[in-house]
Amino acid sequence: MTELEAWREWLEPPAGGLARLQREIAPRHDAMPTLRSLPTLVAAVVLAGFALGLRQYIRSAPQRAFERSLQAALTALPAQDAVVERGIARELPSSRADVRIVLLAPAAASAAPQP
Repeated sequence: MTELEAWREWLEPPAGGLARLQREIAPRHDAMPTLRSLPTLVAAVVLAGFALGLRQYIRSAPQRAFERSLQAALTALPAQDAVVERGIARELPSSRADVRIVLLAPAAASAAPQP
């Protein structure tokens, strides 16, 4: 008999082998996660994503507040043909003493003769 033929030969399992195998596998099978734990896992992932998103939203709040106030200041500006202060720049009012907001105009606009 060749080695290949030995692998093709059907061997009967030893007596009680199936029962021993089932007893060995049963505790492992019970310890494995099942579909019952899937909703908990999904809820944990969704909660973690929500927490990360909320953290990012809170961290970006000062930036959003600054952008809103800057947009409001730019909207309140007079028309573009108004006189430009200090050459090509105009300083906008700021609520903080240590912050200066400067609106830059194109250099060609300041070089143009004023009517």
